[in-house]
Amino acid sequence: MAEKTVKKTDAQVVAIRRNDIDWRQVSNWNDYLAVTGLAKEDIAVAADELGDGFELIESSKKITLCGVPLIFVDWTFATSDDYVTKDGEPGEYVFARVLTRDGRRVKFTDGGVGICRQLKEYTMRNEGRAEALICSGLRPSDYDFVDANGNPGKGRTYYIDTTPLG
Repeated sequence: MAEKTVKKTDAQVVAIRRNDIDWRQVSNWNDYLAVTGLAKEDIAVAADELGDGFELIESSKKITLCGVPLIFVDWTFATSDDYVTKDGEPGEYVFARVLTRDGRRVKFTDGGVGICRQLKEYTMRNEGRAEALICSGLRPSDYDFVDANGNPGKGRTYYIDTTPLG
């Protein structure tokens, strides 16, 4: 394996190049392992090396957190030009990390009147010093809406379930 160092301001950037491989002969994962002689276990796993240990879940997967006791361990508020308020202002959302009682580590985003608003109110009430929040899980709330073109639709938002832990 050849290594090339490039000077860029005061930092050193190292690029790893595999000059010993004819890349025309490598079309998939198994070809790469065969050509390099590596085992899958020898290769760094991106989730371990680059991730934070939390699985990013889509909004549709929040349902798996309903009725599951969890702890919000970290959250950050931001705004997005992709989602605007009725006044045309950038919409606020929260990026949250949670640990579940059953051992999952997940992170997700949420905007609007549910989790985002609840965490914002909690954070403000505690003057930004809120460190964690334990709850009985999430609770879904289904609603009807009419979009900007007058088309009816159905939506779902999630709330932090404030039912006392059992």
